[in-house]
Amino acid sequence: MAFGIEVVLIFMLASQSPPPAPVAPQVVKLQMLPPAPVEHAKPPPPQPPPPTPQPAVPMTPPVPVPPPPPPKPDHPVMHTKPHPLPPPPQVITAPLPPATVTEAPPPSPEAQQTALSRYTGMLRAIVLSHLEVPDDISSAGITSTCTLRFTVAPDGSILSVGIADPSGLASVNQAALSALRGSRFPGFLTNMPNHPIEFILPVRVSGDSG
Repeated sequence: MAFGIEVVLIFMLASQSPPPAPVAPQVVKLQMLPPAPVEHAKPPPPQPPPPTPQPAVPMTPPVPVPPPPPPKPDHPVMHTKPHPLPPPPQVITAPLPPATVTEAPPPSPEAQQTALSRYTGMLRAIVLSHLEVPDDISSAGITSTCTLRFTVAPDGSILSVGIADPSGLASVNQAALSALRGSRFPGFLTNMPNHPIEFILPVRVSGDSG
């Protein structure tokens, strides 16, 4: 209630205050100025012409100056002879061991006997082909046998010659030995032993032409 009374009093006082004095209007004067002169940009000063390029002067290489000779020594120079180098040691190479040879198995006894019998027949034929009957045996018509003993090497060479059982006639023995010495035998056959073999060969000398 008190607040309402205060507002009414303030309103009444305001309504009783004198009116404000009139305000004179403000006058603004405008002045027209001439436009400012336009300054034109000055052209840049002319640039000086570039300098004329000068040709390059070739550089002359320096002339090498030989070094001065070394001064001669005051004392005599001793020239030493080089000692000969010793010969290089000889390398002795040990011989290689022999290659192992695999031996073939020995033939069976039956195969050896077959080859030996065949070879003996070949020797008999060769000896008889060289046998010459003496004249006394041929004219008398006598027949006699001389058994020879001889050894043959595996290469077929005759190592020894002899008589195992002589004949009663010297001419028969001589004829059998001559036939053996004039014979040339072949080497041993396959399956024969690889060592000398002694043969016993009966040689029959006959003067019977019939």
